[in-house]
Amino acid sequence: MKKIIVVLDGKVKEGKIQDFLELMKKRVDDTKKEKGIIKFEWALGEDQETATIQEEYANSKALLEHMQSVAQFSSNYFKLFDLSKVLIYNEVSPELRDALVGLNPIYMKFIGGFKKDETGQIKNIISQIEDGSPEEIIEKIKSHTK
Repeated sequence: MKKIIVVLDGKVKEGKIQDFLELMKKRVDDTKKEKGIIKFEWALGEDQETATIQEEYANSKALLEHMQSVAQFSSNYFKLFDLSKVLIYNEVSPELRDALVGLNPIYMKFIGGFKKDETGQIKNIISQIEDGSPEEIIEKIKSHTK
């Protein structure tokens, strides 16, 4: 199974920025210890309210393990942060879909793109637009998210 990418967007609740910063520092420190995590980054907007968290996991099992390890933060997290959108990239296991249902995620499928190395050479193709009409491609995406 492919790596799982998670993007969480939302707003820090009014008057809660200091508490949010402390909680995120703890989350980063604790998440570093997890085996299946590849990347954990977060950004705060100039307005000091808008925040985005980007996470990348080796597979569905690694994300499930992460969710179990951060369960202790969940109640505090949602007292400080209004989550507005959760995007999940790549295929996930049925167990992970069940675990994520309460977050109402949008499941995304990469359709095309590439990565370049530091010299500017194309390192690898992330995915390619599949052959077929736009309708056929859309149908493939729909079947991927069921």
